[in-house]
Amino acid sequence: MEKYKYLKFDQLEDDASVFVKHTLGLVNLQSIGALSNTNYDVPKLKKSSLSSVLVEALRIIHRQNNYIESLEGQAQKLKSEVIVNQGAVIDLQKVMLEANRQQLTDLQANVVASVEDTVKNEMKLYSDAAKTGTKNSGVLLDKKTLTSVVHDVVSEEDRSRNIMIFGLTEQDNEQINDRVSQVLLELGEKPKVESTRIGGTHSKDAKTSTRPVKVTVSNSTIVRQILSAARALRNSEHYKGVFISPDRSIEQRSQHKELVLELKRRMEDDPDKKHYIKGGQLCSVDKK
Repeated sequence: MEKYKYLKFDQLEDDASVFVKHTLGLVNLQSIGALSNTNYDVPKLKKSSLSSVLVEALRIIHRQNNYIESLEGQAQKLKSEVIVNQGAVIDLQKVMLEANRQQLTDLQANVVASVEDTVKNEMKLYSDAAKTGTKNSGVLLDKKTLTSVVHDVVSEEDRSRNIMIFGLTEQDNEQINDRVSQVLLELGEKPKVESTRIGGTHSKDAKTSTRPVKVTVSNSTIVRQILSAARALRNSEHYKGVFISPDRSIEQRSQHKELVLELKRRMEDDPDKKHYIKGGQLCSVDKK
């Protein structure tokens, strides 16, 4: 079987065509359809000629059989690979379903925790008002308050699936999803993305800074992977001026801005230490 592994079908087909044409020519026929049992039963055909035809026919049949066996082996191999790949796809689907289930569970837990915190705060306010004799003008934990709490939690969960990209130069008629995918590929990440520029419309004549890009991926785990690898862009030949950050709320952006200002102050006042922001906190360590 191995010696026929690389047998070319077109060569076998050509040899068979030449054989058929030659064999039909012995009795002046143009096509297989004109054959009959008596075509080769003529005195002018010698036994040696018929013998040569028979031998060549057997050789071609033998080669065809070997080729068919080779194809059957390859088909069986492909079938096995398909089965293995189907198993891998099923395993991946299970992982994705579990990730989605965990994401939903986390969202539900966050909503419950936030509502409980709000209830406690409202109860405390009510208790304080009762102690001081102040009348509570509102209903204890009304529907509007609950709706606001849930909305805030869900918005925060939505942002957990987003990243913001700054410094990615704008192009006319750009395919922003493709451009973002190229940036993430630089980090070794290949998620499916939905991207959009934030803030007005782009004009090549406008002397404004490059608009940031808001990018949404399928889950917060991918966001964490991207953010943990984002620092590598500093060493990138094409994207060293591009920065990636979480999608922060207005309040979070304000807090982060204050942290950055404080970071700059510490770097000036205490240059002998390494200062950095981690987990929303300002950290300082001795330089090695």
